[in-house]
Amino acid sequence: MNIQSQPTVLLTRPAAKSLDFAARIRAGRADVTVIIAPLIQIEYCDLPADALGYDALVFTSTNGVLAYQNANAPAHKIAFCVGDQTATAARDAGLQAISAHGDVDQLFDLICKDAPSQPLLHIRGEHSTGDLAQRLNQRGFQTYDVIAYRQIEILLSQDANAVLQRPGQVIAPLFSPRTADIFAPYAKDAKASLDCVAISENVKQAATDFWTKSSRVASRPDAQSMLDAIFEII
Repeated sequence: MNIQSQPTVLLTRPAAKSLDFAARIRAGRADVTVIIAPLIQIEYCDLPADALGYDALVFTSTNGVLAYQNANAPAHKIAFCVGDQTATAARDAGLQAISAHGDVDQLFDLICKDAPSQPLLHIRGEHSTGDLAQRLNQRGFQTYDVIAYRQIEILLSQDANAVLQRPGQVIAPLFSPRTADIFAPYAKDAKASLDCVAISENVKQAATDFWTKSSRVASRPDAQSMLDAIFEII
């Protein structure tokens, strides 16, 4: 395969996660060009003192776990986690993690099934989907939430803009509705043959305006399924 015909995978999630994901792509397909161009920068917030007093926590991202850990918060608490990666981060932080192995809806179902009696605290980002705390309160579970980090929008890099403006295959993995929303103006202006891989149906909905026939949703909302879907398109 020559340089001109190489597919390009454009990673727009925050830098640290993009670096890890890029390494996994290159390990599976050495011929693929990977461009890291984050559209979001994570900025952690100070947690209020009362946030450290809850015995049952809810996490919908690893960033929430890191924010909790950065606060030197107590360990050995129950942590309901959206997926396996978040649960691993929670265990590394000394928490008793329980994984929903999926998305926010599956996390909601897990908590309802487990039926915790103590109040819950959802530690989340400024932009969050699923209205999890509200839904849990409606089911009778005393649930609060706290914003632990902000997802600051940043401009797409010149290298990423350049690859979108020339012919060639570009695949854009999208890991959140917010990233899809930010990416939309660049995608709609693209001259490249652009396909997307969405981690969930919610993300697909956010990418509706630039979704193509060969774009796809990962079979499960996890990194390995995202990789599998990317390799299916290439």
